Amino acid sequence: MAIRIGEPYIEQINNKVRLCTKISGSMNDVLYYEVDKKYEEYLCADRGDAFLVGLLHSAMFNNEDIVCECKITEQLLFQLNMYYIPIISRNMKDLYSISIKAETTNTLEHTGIAVGTGLSGGVDSFYTVTKYSAPEMGNWRVTHLLFNNIVTADDNEERIRFQHNKDVEEKRKIAEEMGLQYIDLYSNLYAFYRHPGIFNHYFTLQYASAVLAMQKLFHVFYFSSSYELEDFSVDYNKIPSGAPFDLFTLKCVSGKNLTFYSAGTEVSRYQKMEAFVDNETVKKHLQVCGVSQDFGGHEPLDKLNCGNCMKCSRAIVSLKLLGRLNDYIDIFDMTRYRKSESRFIGRELAGDKGCFVREIENTLKEKNMMSIAIRFWQLCYSVKFKLSKNKFLRDIVYKMRKQ
Repeated sequence: MAIRIGEPYIEQINNKVRLCTKISGSMNDVLYYEVDKKYEEYLCADRGDAFLVGLLHSAMFNNEDIVCECKITEQLLFQLNMYYIPIISRNMKDLYSISIKAETTNTLEHTGIAVGTGLSGGVDSFYTVTKYSAPEMGNWRVTHLLFNNIVTADDNEERIRFQHNKDVEEKRKIAEEMGLQYIDLYSNLYAFYRHPGIFNHYFTLQYASAVLAMQKLFHVFYFSSSYELEDFSVDYNKIPSGAPFDLFTLKCVSGKNLTFYSAGTEVSRYQKMEAFVDNETVKKHLQVCGVSQDFGGHEPLDKLNCGNCMKCSRAIVSLKLLGRLNDYIDIFDMTRYRKSESRFIGRELAGDKGCFVREIENTLKEKNMMSIAIRFWQLCYSVKFKLSKNKFLRDIVYKMRKQ
C-alpha cells in the first residue's frame, strides 16, 4: 500500500495557523505544522516538500511507496530518488528502498531572506547560535531561532504538548536576550511513525521538514550537528543514530532557494563548550538534561538540569575542566557531584559514548587531573555497566529487589 500526500492547505486555529495536508493509505489523518499567525505568509502551501521529507523515513521503514497529489520541488525529488533513498536504504538495515511519484515544479512564489537555526538550548544548539549570530557573519548571520517538538522520543500527544508548551517561554527568553527573532513551531509528525524509535533515530530529515514548511522565510538554515566531520559514517553497525551522516542528509534537502548547513562539524563537543562558556545568556539557559526533556511526565526539577543523567554529567565534567563550573551551579543540581567529585567523574568516563568521552578523558590527563580515585571509580562503573547488560544477572537483581 502506498502513502498518498494530498494538496497542502492552511487552516486557522485561534491565534495559530497550520500548514496541513490529508495523508491516506496505511494511515489516514491530517498532518500539520503549526506556527503563530504572524508567520502565515511564510507557510509553503504551493508544494508538498515538507510533508514528503517529514514522512520519508516512515515510508522507508514500512516499505511503502509515496504518491504525491501535490507538486514537489524538482531538485528535491531528484536528490531524494537518486541519492538519499538508494544510499541510505543500502546501508541502514531497517530502511527499505521505495519510490516517490510526484509532479514537479521549479518556481517559488517567494524567496526567503532569513537565516535560521534550531533552538534546543543544548550544547550543539548554543554553539551554533552564539557563533553564527556574531556580526562578522554578515549575510550569513542568524536572524531567527526556531523552537519545535520535532525531535521527540515520545509518542503521547498530551505529554509532548505539555513539554513543548512548558519550554516555550524559556526559549523565547533566549531569543530576546540575544536580540533574535523567535519562532515556535509544533507538528504532529511523530504520530505518523508507527515505530517512535525510527522517528528519533533518523531525526535530521524530520527536523528539516519543519524548515521546509516555512521555506518562504528562510534562505539559509544551520542544523546543529552532534558530531565532527571525522565521525561521518553510514555504517549501521558503528553509528548510534542517523546524526553521523547529517552532511549527506542536509545536502539532499538543500536547493537553489534554501541551503542547509551542518553547523559544528568543524569542532568537538568540548571545543563547542569552550567557545560559548563565558556567554551570559548560556550561563542562565543551557539545557542539556535528558531527564527534563524526556516524556514530559516527570516531576518538575528544582533546577533546569537534573545534574545526574548522562548529558548532565558530561556537561558538568566539561565545565569543571574549563574552570567555569561555578558559573553554572544555578542551573544544575550539584547534589550528586558534591557527594564525591571523583566518583561522579569516574562514572561519566565509564558510562558515556566513546566519541564524546575520549576527549574528556584526554583532557583530564593533559591537565594532570586523572587521579587514582577517578580511575578506581571508572573501573568500578565499567564493570557494573558491563554486568548490567547480562539479562541473567539483571533478572537476579530484580528478583532480589522484590523480596
